[in-house]
Amino acid sequence: MTSPAETVGVRVLLADDHPLVRQGLELALSAAPGLTVCGTAPDGVEAVRQALEQHPDIVVLDVSMPGGDGLTAARELRRLLPAVRIVVLTWRASSRPAALEAGADLFLLKDTSPGVLVERLRTLVPRP
Repeated sequence: MTSPAETVGVRVLLADDHPLVRQGLELALSAAPGLTVCGTAPDGVEAVRQALEQHPDIVVLDVSMPGGDGLTAARELRRLLPAVRIVVLTWRASSRPAALEAGADLFLLKDTSPGVLVERLRTLVPRP
């Protein structure tokens, strides 16, 4: 019997206020075997709302987003969905301490290559 994780892979929700970044991440992750993008959001408020509906394995958050920043979303996700893995992906290296304090499991800079991003996401959720 095939488990749900084997059928659809690791479910990832993406939140970034820049449509080009969001769509680029979605394309890169959708092309990676074992990862499934289950939703995208333009801000942290929408990311939390979708996470409560979609129950992703991983939520990838930008830090600075109008309408709900990623650090506030990370704290809310940690409170509401403690099992979800949270990845903060930003340009600001100085945001690392605040991201980890907010509950991020992983902090990456946006200059990370798609291959490294995929590999790091896979390490967050063990395969059955």
